Amino acid sequence: MNFSKYLLSSALLFGANTASAELLKTYAGTNYDINEAYRVARYQAPEMNCIFTNEPGTFPMPWDEQCYDSAVKKIAFINTATKQAFKFSVQRVSKGNGVSVVNIEQISFTTVERRALNDFYEINDNIKAAASRISLSSIGTYNARSFASYSSSSGSECSSHPTSYFTPRGQRNTHEDLAKGIRDQVGNRSWGEFIRHTDYTGGGIQLGKGNLGLNVSLSHSNNDIFTHVNYGDPASNLLVFKVHYHGDMRYGGERRLNLSFDLQRGASAIDGIEISRLFTNDSDVVVDLTKTPVSNCLLDFIKDTGTPVSGNGTPGGSGRPGGSSGPGGGGPGGGYCTETIRAYTCSTTGDGKTTCSKQVFAVPVSC
Repeated sequence: MNFSKYLLSSALLFGANTASAELLKTYAGTNYDINEAYRVARYQAPEMNCIFTNEPGTFPMPWDEQCYDSAVKKIAFINTATKQAFKFSVQRVSKGNGVSVVNIEQISFTTVERRALNDFYEINDNIKAAASRISLSSIGTYNARSFASYSSSSGSECSSHPTSYFTPRGQRNTHEDLAKGIRDQVGNRSWGEFIRHTDYTGGGIQLGKGNLGLNVSLSHSNNDIFTHVNYGDPASNLLVFKVHYHGDMRYGGERRLNLSFDLQRGASAIDGIEISRLFTNDSDVVVDLTKTPVSNCLLDFIKDTGTPVSGNGTPGGSGRPGGSSGPGGGGPGGGYCTETIRAYTCSTTGDGKTTCSKQVFAVPVSC
């Protein structure tokens, strides 16, 4: 008898149903009813443990493969809309010749897990409510205007314009203010003091005590939470953020609840223009701002962060006459010229990655 094979087979056979105590893997979202939870759980069944029993130096045949039942895996699902939760045990059982079936059984939550569920519902509901209640507003009001009234803006004036967000300091300050606003709205909840801002949302949220409780994954969740910042008129200048949270809220340890924020470009606007239309990240599209009333701050942002595109009339990209003459005009006789500039915006997404969108703009300049 091959003794090493016997030891391996015995370990697989008798160790298949043993598992160390660990937090219960849990998925949260609004789509998990009993049928969807059952369907996803089925695909979470571990693979069988298989070995080949042919003698060394021989070619393995199909009947030389010997498979053993997989370990039993426990998994849970939370419906954040209905506050229903489902827990299953799943196992892949060998039927011989490499064939297997998946056994799924719905089982009960433990006392510690039920307490962790209630903690999760409270945290999720309160963060969602707090995010919708806070309303951060800048002190500035910005009027879109034609180039006839354009003059370079001061840095202090534009520090409260939405373009100021697209700097490392602007993003950090905005995110910290949003986290503080949510923390203040949460009030005297026992866990509110642990809220902090972070640039990364990985890891989900752990609840319970020690190795007993839930490890809730939110990475694939459609449990969306949003908040926003107004800059003067929200119809013209508004930044909308998706709120992510993760952390460790187990009792008896170092507790933390980290928030991060993901700019929603399709729902946000600068000078009345949707950011996803303003920065399309399409090199074939030129956004023409020569005929669109925009603020000095947006024009300054494009000119300060961008680079001229050569070959547009004269070296450096300027020199295409345009506009109308009249009082307040930018050039001789009140006319202006057009410069083509390639600029970009960067923001940190909810998973901690920095995403940049480039865009070519046609902007008015003095002739």
